[in-house]
Amino acid sequence: SMYAILEQFAKEEGEKRFLFTDTRCYTAQSALWEVKNLAAQLMKSGIKSQDWIVLRATRSIDTALLFLALQAVGAAAILTDPHQTAE
Repeated sequence: SMYAILEQFAKEEGEKRFLFTDTRCYTAQSALWEVKNLAAQLMKSGIKSQDWIVLRATRSIDTALLFLALQAVGAAAILTDPHQTAE
């Protein structure tokens, strides 16, 4: 999974840039820390392994972190186009 890749990358290259924009930057280690915290929050809210979660996939660091956190929990993320209508 992408989460497993992040864990390995953080272990080997923790201080390298992993996710970044003009205004935000996460090293591999800081991204892993954030993902683990998000995963804990998701589990507290009732999301568990094998749940299917629909995620409006905007092009953002937040979407990437949330996607990885869902993988950490063991939930499946179904990515949808944020510009698509409900139909």
